[in-house]
Amino acid sequence: MNEEMKLYFKHFGENNKISGNVEFEGAKGIYIGDSVDICNYSSIVVHEFCHNDKAEWNIKINDGVLVNIGCIIQAFNQIEIGKYVMLAPYVYISDNNHEYYNYRLPIRVQLFKKELNKVLIKDGSWVGTGAKIIGNITIGFGVVVAANAVVIKNVPDHCVVVGVPAEIIKICDYRTGEWINVKGKVDVLDEIIANRGIFEGYDEETSVKILEKESKEDKKVNILHQNLDYDKLNLITTIEEGIVHIVNNIDVENFDQTLKILTTLVEALTNIQSTIRPLKDKSINNSLEDDLNVELSKMMSYFEKNDIETSKKVVKESIIPICKSWKEEIKFILMGVINK
Repeated sequence: MNEEMKLYFKHFGENNKISGNVEFEGAKGIYIGDSVDICNYSSIVVHEFCHNDKAEWNIKINDGVLVNIGCIIQAFNQIEIGKYVMLAPYVYISDNNHEYYNYRLPIRVQLFKKELNKVLIKDGSWVGTGAKIIGNITIGFGVVVAANAVVIKNVPDHCVVVGVPAEIIKICDYRTGEWINVKGKVDVLDEIIANRGIFEGYDEETSVKILEKESKEDKKVNILHQNLDYDKLNLITTIEEGIVHIVNNIDVENFDQTLKILTTLVEALTNIQSTIRPLKDKSINNSLEDDLNVELSKMMSYFEKNDIETSKKVVKESIIPICKSWKEEIKFILMGVINK
């Protein structure tokens, strides 16, 4: 996919993950670095009324950025998101706003302000769910923007901002490495900003290693998802047919043939379960497999004693219900993985 995307964007790096239902407009003005993750229902737009089509880029998303679901990034001039920035769900970022100066005209027809603003979010920041960043704004390194905050002015490095409009409540004092509560303490805040020194940058080597490790884990999961394709669901259908066959034929004289079908059925269930077991985030009821093995042993014991009626009873009352439950659980997990 990366090779195809490179044709449409100003720049499109390596190892990026773009989920379904992501909207891009004005892609020729959009720069996307490496290892960027953009989730479902996000919108990355260079506006049709862009005021600066001569710029090198209008939106730049640097390496290692996470854009969570439902985020909107809308540029009229330039928006840059630094390395390793995390945008939580439903964040809104824009470098412009509606014009309202002429009170004799509806705001809708006044369109947008003709300003060459720029939004810059520096490396390592975290913007919380539903937060909004609007205007000519610089957000410093490692800033935490709280959920639903509205940022309308610059934020220094390594601060926590909350509220509408957003205000600083904590700041990191580089002299001690401590985060200081400065809510309502303007003098303390000013002293720290004036005297704490300058942030010297992140440990790039460690950051890259962590991202590379995450990328390898993601690739493993992607390979697993590819293996869990619709062939497995076809096998589920075969299992369903096998259960119906056993139920319909269990009372016929040829019970040993029914046992062969049952053995094949159990092997199929075991095969699928072993495939999905690596999905640690999924709950797999291993007790079903254990219960089935116990009941199969019972059935075979009665069968070897030529007690066919009791064998049939175990199949009807125990084995078939367990197979159905096991099949439904595996089918539920498979559908969740395939549609993920």
